Amino acid sequence: VTELEKNVFWDCSELVKIVLPSSIKKIATPLAGDCKKLIEVNIPSNAKISGDGVMFWRCDALHDENGCIINSGRLLTHTEHNGYSRLGSRTIEGITLPEGITEIAGNVFKEVRMDSITLPSTLQSIGEKAFEKCSFLRKLEIPGNVKTIKSGAFGYCSSLETIKIKNGVVNI
Repeated sequence: VTELEKNVFWDCSELVKIVLPSSIKKIATPLAGDCKKLIEVNIPSNAKISGDGVMFWRCDALHDENGCIINSGRLLTHTEHNGYSRLGSRTIEGITLPEGITEIAGNVFKEVRMDSITLPSTLQSIGEKAFEKCSFLRKLEIPGNVKTIKSGAFGYCSSLETIKIKNGVVNI
């Protein structure tokens, strides 16, 4: 198996663990949703994540205390931060991502109602459409370790006034 289509593990109410083989090269999103007992996921670090959504939907037990689902340094999903549902109407005031994250996968913060975010100094890559339609995001500072900002990362951020990009970014 080299590719997984979207929704492969949808509504698997008894699923506790997903371990994917190193042969997996491409994973379409979302991979899983409504897996309430899912507590562990192992995704090969070389697997390309594609699609138009976040990796996991409503897999609450998988989130850490910051609302993050992190695998091999990749932030795959961020939901329920401080009780916030990405489909809700409340604006989050200041998200701080933990150190150790090296990549923000595509679409992770798409349409999230946040006014600001603090990115970790360990961050190296920001995925395609990672912050698309974050219409309340006003300012952002990109750490110096970031080498790549992919297509549409900040598309349609209508309130974005300032992006400070520190030296180090090689590819936008």
